[in-house]
Amino acid sequence: MQPDISTRSRSWPAHGGRSCSCTRGHRRQPRPEDAQAYSIQEYADDTVTWIERHAGGPVDVLGHSHGGIVAARVAAEHPGLVRRLVLLGVPAYGGERAVSEAARLHRARLGEPACAAAMAALESQGDEYSSEADLGRLIAAVIPLWVGPMNERIRSWQAKVAAQPANVDALRYFNELVFPNLECDPTRRPMAVCLPGFRQAHRVLPPAPARGRP
Repeated sequence: MQPDISTRSRSWPAHGGRSCSCTRGHRRQPRPEDAQAYSIQEYADDTVTWIERHAGGPVDVLGHSHGGIVAARVAAEHPGLVRRLVLLGVPAYGGERAVSEAARLHRARLGEPACAAAMAALESQGDEYSSEADLGRLIAAVIPLWVGPMNERIRSWQAKVAAQPANVDALRYFNELVFPNLECDPTRRPMAVCLPGFRQAHRVLPPAPARGRP
């Protein structure tokens, strides 16, 4: 899966408005003075404020990865604001269980050159947090571990990620306080309980057609 909304959104159906959220402390958004102000609840509150201010009513919400955790919290706490919820690549649990499972899957893909290079980049980083520019490049370098197969479109997205500095405070907060305790998060109840009408779909979406083709 390639979560490059910036390019794919141009081909989305044009019924209704659409917006891609840029969260607190990222890109042009103000950075909180408090380095601890990156909880799932704070992200969810930001999202609710945006919906109420700009949409004024129920919206369709798509959340990918960390954004999916936030989206699930918004839907669970404010069901009247979420018409439909789509979650892509959202971690259902964290901690040592997730780390060991990811390591096993990554080892199984070491024969793929892009994955081998990504693992080498990750191991050379260790447990230290780099400068924000270096951290952005590291995040780009490990993309092959999470998406694939690598193709021209994904490599283009990877280059965009590498050019963006990462927010060290936000990443540290997630890695040290959110991810280890995901199974303890109150929104990790069964989705059917949180969201009436919830149904789970496992689909592999076809790649978007190349520009100029039908």
